[in-house]
Amino acid sequence: VMVPGLAVDFTAHLAESYNQAKYENREHRVVHALEHSGVSIISGAISTCLASLCLVACKITFFIRFGILLLCTVGFAVLFSLFFFPSVMALIGPVGLVGDWHMYIHPCLSREVEHQKRLRVDSVRTSVHDDHS
Repeated sequence: VMVPGLAVDFTAHLAESYNQAKYENREHRVVHALEHSGVSIISGAISTCLASLCLVACKITFFIRFGILLLCTVGFAVLFSLFFFPSVMALIGPVGLVGDWHMYIHPCLSREVEHQKRLRVDSVRTSVHDDHS
């Protein structure tokens, strides 16, 4: 019960940031989610890993094994949430107002997409080979 709870936490935060992004484009929403939640996910993973390293340093077998379990769980959860999940969201993630569950709770909580925010990174891709003939 504990391992799925620890493993899904990082991905749930990224999914919520992705869903609340005020962009139409999937790529922009992924960048927003990583900017918004990425640092918190890394910080949480580092603190949990440091705590589990203290458990690994103990002499009691149960604490050692529990520390190794925590290290492996957090390591795989971070790899999944920061590499695999954003890739999947960039390919097949919901766009627009699809998946916005806030409107069912209260109408004033639903997000608006009419006024998109400006992204900090340039999404225009330039070609390496320019033909100036």
